Amino acid sequence: MRFLYGDSVPFPPQYDFLAALKVFVEQATAAARYDGEGRAAMQAAETDAAIRTHAIEALESAHFAAMHALGAATTGGQPLIVDYAQKVQDYAAALVGQTKSEAIATAERAKEAARSKTEYGRTQLRGAIDAVMLALRLPVVDSRIRMDLSDARNDFQTVLTHSEGIATSFALSVDAEGDWQKPRRVGDFTHGVNLPVGLKRSLFKRTVTHELVSLDDYYLGGFDLADETVELRLRRKPDQKDSLVFELRHTDSGFYAEVVHPDDPDAASLEPVLDSSAALELERFATLLRSACGPVVKHRSRVLSVALNGQDVFEHGLVEQLLATLVKIITPTVADISRRSGSPAELTLKTEDDDGKRQEIYVKKAELFAKLAEVPPNEKPIFDPLRLALEARPETPPPPGVAPSGALT
Repeated sequence: MRFLYGDSVPFPPQYDFLAALKVFVEQATAAARYDGEGRAAMQAAETDAAIRTHAIEALESAHFAAMHALGAATTGGQPLIVDYAQKVQDYAAALVGQTKSEAIATAERAKEAARSKTEYGRTQLRGAIDAVMLALRLPVVDSRIRMDLSDARNDFQTVLTHSEGIATSFALSVDAEGDWQKPRRVGDFTHGVNLPVGLKRSLFKRTVTHELVSLDDYYLGGFDLADETVELRLRRKPDQKDSLVFELRHTDSGFYAEVVHPDDPDAASLEPVLDSSAALELERFATLLRSACGPVVKHRSRVLSVALNGQDVFEHGLVEQLLATLVKIITPTVADISRRSGSPAELTLKTEDDDGKRQEIYVKKAELFAKLAEVPPNEKPIFDPLRLALEARPETPPPPGVAPSGALT
């Protein structure tokens, strides 16, 4: 299925952007609200604690002045006065201590209440951000796919680097990909992978050397496929440990590959660098493997992490900056759709199947504006560019016989 603008021009993102936009507006506005409420609650608690701290300092200062004055009254040495002063001092000291303890306890309860409210909001906030990142298909600058075989199950994740400093990682589901629901062998992808990575032991010396071995029947213990590097782990049986670990990377002089035998300490004395032909064979297999992972990458099951400029969005309180960055990224696309839609009240795209049949999909702008209107005042500026993009008017073709503006007549 292909996606087109409302005026039937190919739509570059090639996915249901309108469905993702509806999720974004609903969940991003909720995230902005949760984030703002959490920050306001913590700020209020900190302000309250500061006021109470100042009050305690003022109380201690007043207590000190009163005790100094009371002490001056006992200089005559009158027993009744001295006894009276001592009792007042003891009572005042106890009262000040109790008042301080109550004030500190009250401040701590306020902070704990704010933390509880913030923690609840943080759970809702994370859910909203996860929904946004699962729905959007942001342009990818760099990507990697990781797999680990554990308990006869292939666990996948992908790490994506996007523009504007955004990086995300997702757990991937293999439920819809039958081939990946079980351990895979090298021979499932290609045949005749013979490399000099076997271990041959001397009968008379306690030494080992490399020998040619077929890897077709080895199982994938895991891999890490990045744009410039590859890690590949193989094992003889699915329930055994990895026995071969390959590291492959691109260099100015070609492919570079090393092999390690993690389960055999005797192999540590061997040269790990493989020759160029072995490196090319590994590169060929890695290319096939990357292609075979393509269908799995489409099935994102949950968000593992979201970072902005190398910092975790949640740990460093960067949700507001993330939302503003996402708005910046999607706004040009929203404006293009708005200008190419037939109705000023709708955003419209079309789908086209292999038989050329087209079907219109749309979202009413009023629905999106209604959600944007629910954003608290302090967070509204985040979404101002998106509001302007939604207001972009459709391009009106010139009347018959009139050349478009700027056209040669």
